Amino acid sequence: MEECYLLEQMLRERHAEARESARRAALLRQANERPRVSSPIRSRVIELGRSLVNAARTRAFEVSRALASRHPAAKRSECGKRAARQHDAR
Repeated sequence: MEECYLLEQMLRERHAEARESARRAALLRQANERPRVSSPIRSRVIELGRSLVNAARTRAFEVSRALASRHPAAKRSECGKRAARQHDAR
């Protein structure tokens, strides 16, 4: 009986992980979709915003990867350098 309970718990955890992964993938897909824009200026503003968000996402990934491996962040990311120094000071 205990084996059935453990198996059920494992299945529930995997199902929750898969659901969360699908939710994240859907959010990323939605963020990368190109909306129909009537104005060229509005289109440029949206593209600029999208590029800034993608750059921020890239920097956040660089910082998290650097902190995980305990190496300084990429040279171009001042925020990453600061975070790595604060982490190493602990």
